[in-house]
Amino acid sequence: MAKKILLLFSFFSFFIGFSLISSFYVTSNNISLMKEQNRDFVETIRYKGFVTDKMYYSYLKKFNIPVSISFEHRKNNDINLDKDIIDAVFTKEILDEISKNKIYKFDKNDEIVIRVRKKGITFFEANIKALTGLAFNKDRIISKEGGVILNEQYH
Repeated sequence: MAKKILLLFSFFSFFIGFSLISSFYVTSNNISLMKEQNRDFVETIRYKGFVTDKMYYSYLKKFNIPVSISFEHRKNNDINLDKDIIDAVFTKEILDEISKNKIYKFDKNDEIVIRVRKKGITFFEANIKALTGLAFNKDRIISKEGGVILNEQYH
């Protein structure tokens, strides 16, 4: 009887270990891929100087978990000598412009920051939660990329 219990316990331990390792591997690969996709999207915007509706929606389709994307566009005005005043445009205004005109244009030397937040729990977090009952923050920044706009290819 003790051998059967030991066998059952070792099988259960092996199953749990395999499940945790595989879910960790899948989750870490997904997060790395999402960071890379965000970096590529920001670099494309920086070198082109604009974002179109097609660019944005194809970027969104690349994510395999629910995410929230936030934009921050800081306009670089040479006239603005007071550095405490920041002329900035945020997600709602940018997305409104994309949906209205199919393009959002940046000027050379403007700054762009894009944050990707996950809106649910990952496969690994779901496994840990099932085993331990721990709660995870569903709204966590996965990637934050930004830089200065280098070109204006829309002219």
